[in-house]
Amino acid sequence: MMSTKHYNLHDILRVKINGLESRINTSSVDPLSFFEVSRESQEPDITLNLRKFVPSRNLTKCSRILRKYFVDEDYFYCKDSSGLMKWRFEINGLEGERTEINFSVDPNPFFTVFQALLSQNLLLKHVIGLKLYQRGYFLLHAAGLTKDNLAYILVGPGGSNKTYLTNYLLRYAGFKFLGDDGVIIDNQKNALCFPINLELFNYKLTRRKQEDLNLLDKLCIFLSNFLLVQKPDGKKYIETSSTFDSLIFLVKTNCKRIELSEVARKAAARRIVEISRFEMRLSPIPMLFHADSGRFLEYALAYSFFFPNSSIAKYWTEYENKLVQLLKGSNIYQLNVPPRLTPPLLKAINGLFGKEVGR
Repeated sequence: MMSTKHYNLHDILRVKINGLESRINTSSVDPLSFFEVSRESQEPDITLNLRKFVPSRNLTKCSRILRKYFVDEDYFYCKDSSGLMKWRFEINGLEGERTEINFSVDPNPFFTVFQALLSQNLLLKHVIGLKLYQRGYFLLHAAGLTKDNLAYILVGPGGSNKTYLTNYLLRYAGFKFLGDDGVIIDNQKNALCFPINLELFNYKLTRRKQEDLNLLDKLCIFLSNFLLVQKPDGKKYIETSSTFDSLIFLVKTNCKRIELSEVARKAAARRIVEISRFEMRLSPIPMLFHADSGRFLEYALAYSFFFPNSSIAKYWTEYENKLVQLLKGSNIYQLNVPPRLTPPLLKAINGLFGKEVGR
């Protein structure tokens, strides 16, 4: 028995997923669960179909790379694998107003349980980023916090204590949450929440002090999806929108105290792009069977090779240039932090907000 889910992202994007496995409750590991709605009267901007499919284009007429990437204008087909999982997909309307993704995994019934999780992390979240940009919004790979209607965006690679600091400020400093893995910003400097993977956020916020999850943590999160376990409600920490005030790059160094310095906006835009490209190679959630879900950058490069003047090929250059303009007049900092954040250091960082950091 298959089911359909609808999602509405701030009335900017509408997403529909068909073919979800209804026999197993996967709501708690649904990356977009915060945006789920009962129905949508308007047509979806992005449709993801989880099913066996026949390619909608004649692949013999498509350009190809490595015998697995088939490219045509506004179209991409791929048959790929990682670890124990195999999948294939096609994207129609890659650059258009409406996009349809057909996705299927290895025919082994055991693996079909996880195709929704894989497809969303492999493809859907990146297509969402592209579509938001087409509509004038920036999806930053960052954590977002807000207090007194001022949004503070924390940027840093994995292991920079971003999640640890975010959790501390939520627990003890009266901040609200915009996102742990993404924040949406528009040209008017409104910061909109993008709280994906709420189950991971809940687990880290209530049960873990460190940022990284070990194998036991990942297993607990996965198994809790199938058990009647009382889960914390992370939604109570979420603020839907705020006013973008400050951008802060978190850098873990060997210093013994925190160090704050200003960053030029061109350098800031470049660093955001590089971190985003790097994080596209990683999976934000624990994938089973060693399946690598960080392939989208490779897919985009394959498409760009044949269509160098496409919006996909120009995406990062245009994104960076427009980001420079967006950051005009904003507060931009680099915060160097020691490898281990002690309670006194966390209190000192909290003391920066609204004083040395921000308005």
